Amino acid sequence: SSVTSSSSGERALEYESEYRSSIAPRISTGQRITRTSGAMSPGGASLGGGRVLKIVTEMGSSTVSGITPAMSANAAQSFLQATEKEKKDMQNLNDRLGSYIERVKGLESQNRKLSQDLEELRSKWGKDTWSIKEKYAGELTDARKLMDDTGRQRAEIEVQIARLQDDINEFRRRYDEAVRLRHSDKDQIDHLNSSIGDANAEIHLLRQRFKSLGDELSRLNKDNTKLWDELQKARGDLDQETLSRIDFQNQVQTLMEELEFLRRVHDQEVQELQALLSREPSDTREFFKNELALAIRDIRNEYDIIAQQNKSDMESWYKLKVQEVQTASSRQGMESNFQREETKRMRDNIGDLRGKLADLESKVRTATLKVSHTLESNVFWYDESLSKQNLDWNDIYI
Repeated sequence: SSVTSSSSGERALEYESEYRSSIAPRISTGQRITRTSGAMSPGGASLGGGRVLKIVTEMGSSTVSGITPAMSANAAQSFLQATEKEKKDMQNLNDRLGSYIERVKGLESQNRKLSQDLEELRSKWGKDTWSIKEKYAGELTDARKLMDDTGRQRAEIEVQIARLQDDINEFRRRYDEAVRLRHSDKDQIDHLNSSIGDANAEIHLLRQRFKSLGDELSRLNKDNTKLWDELQKARGDLDQETLSRIDFQNQVQTLMEELEFLRRVHDQEVQELQALLSREPSDTREFFKNELALAIRDIRNEYDIIAQQNKSDMESWYKLKVQEVQTASSRQGMESNFQREETKRMRDNIGDLRGKLADLESKVRTATLKVSHTLESNVFWYDESLSKQNLDWNDIYI
């Protein structure tokens, strides 16, 4: 009987041993876990006598600065939905953990009741010991088994909570990395957009210069055409003046031949008069001879003056016309050379501008493709990350 009493006392002392939770407090930004001793009232106040594990989950909303909804609305929305789902899942796990804790509290209450019963039995030690042992042995065995099961479930829950906390930290790290990459991509996109804007402005300026040079080239072509027409006209005038000069030379030649013919006629007449005078008295002959010589000299002088004047006029007029034509041709040649050089220079400038324009358009296309590929890669990476997170959460739930 004393051995039985000693064994019962040891069991009572064993059940009266204080239960200490092995769940370590894990406090982070996303959740807060506190422990208090004593029973909890419905409002959360400690009543004493037991141990209660209290888990309070706090989820704070954070706004990621710098995320432009117009640039990544779909990715941000998907990530917010995943975060909201994660919050609900954590609340569900907290509820399940709370239910397990309530079961532990019930077992602790039952243990306290059994301890009180043992105290009463100890106060009545020696009275109906065997009947009491028979009465409570099965209940004590069941209670011990229930406590073992509860401890095993508690350990499993602690392991699951630790794994979930590690997953949360990993997801937070991935999220921070995604935000960092997002900011880096946004800066790169802004830089590329600025480069594209500068290139477009330079293209616009080059197009304006190209248009201005085209207008200038058209004007120069018109001036060149006009000068060419004037040159052709001057050449026609030169040809006409050359023909006129030849005509005047022919006229001079004709006049000289006519003058020579008249001189011969006059010589013949003089000879005839001299022959006639030879038959006249000497005084009369001498008089007419002198008169005839004077008349012939006057006629010759008059014809010489007329011929010399016509020759001088023709030479002066011809030299003047030739000088005018040469001056016009020289001026037109200089202007034509200037126009040709200016046209060549403008064509070279237009070729350079076209090369620059093609280079800038190629740079714009390259930058646009790079921005597009970067955005597509980021969206694909976000989708893959969210899909992997959803699969991980589904595995955890299962």
